Amino acid sequence: MSRKIIYCLFVLALASTANAAPFVFGTWENDSNNGFIDWGTSATITAPKYTYGATGATNGSSALKMDTGAAGWQQNLAIRSYQNTLAGWPNGVVKGFLDNQYLAIDVTYVTADWVKTGSNYATIELNIQGTGLSWTGLGRPDVDTGNPGYAGGWDADNFGAIHTRTMYWDIAQYSDGNFDNGETTALPDNGYVNAIFQTSMGGFSDGGVFYFDNFRFVNVPEPMTIALLGLGGLVLRRRK
Repeated sequence: MSRKIIYCLFVLALASTANAAPFVFGTWENDSNNGFIDWGTSATITAPKYTYGATGATNGSSALKMDTGAAGWQQNLAIRSYQNTLAGWPNGVVKGFLDNQYLAIDVTYVTADWVKTGSNYATIELNIQGTGLSWTGLGRPDVDTGNPGYAGGWDADNFGAIHTRTMYWDIAQYSDGNFDNGETTALPDNGYVNAIFQTSMGGFSDGGVFYFDNFRFVNVPEPMTIALLGLGGLVLRRRK
């Protein structure tokens, strides 16, 4: 890669970071459900499936622990949101969805929580729907800082005792006006967007345990920005 190209990437990264402050929606502090529900039951997240604690906390001192209780595919943690104020629906997620490139969430796995019975795996996918947009499966993350070779995948054999990563899904393609992938017609002051996390696991007798924190919308994945800034700084030093 030429110095000129790297320098351009560096400039773009700087420009991006100027508007890259994350739109944080879920931190699960002080036992707050942040408006999330369990999609399978349509109920507010409650114990025993959902509890709160310090393990997995990446923004603040508390994270959300989700114990699926059973293996297989499950649609569980979800956010249902109208932009305008409507009883029982949190405000703001639609704006975050429309104004940003990625939906991101930090996920932690504690190997001791999983009862392994053989060849094992766990994956996370994301589904969305909204005003003008039917149920759409985004699948596994577009970027996964902990497992870039198989985004959204984890197992008890190849990762540490406690493993935290950030997962990003590209959501801008559903609000860019092209209608090539389906399109949400929600407006900044009206409409709704639902985001539903779907998990799958095999080889675990008691299902899976996931810790979630720092649910947010961002324009540039933070590790990507850091990498570009590093490359740019290297070029600048060599040019002196």
